[in-house]
Amino acid sequence: MSVQEISDTEEFGYKPNTIFKKIKEFEDAGYIGRGLKEGRADTFFITDTGREFLEGAKHETK
Repeated sequence: MSVQEISDTEEFGYKPNTIFKKIKEFEDAGYIGRGLKEGRADTFFITDTGREFLEGAKHETK
């Protein structure tokens, strides 16, 4: 998904620029990877490391 798609789809209440900054942090941590270009926009995906982190976080909240 692109930053704009995430912004349009999710009800975070954040501007696309703020979402992009967080995505960059997650990318630097290895949780998100940069995918193919969609027009001029970058797309992003959750890496295996990101999935493992999410699974761990789900178990902590139960």
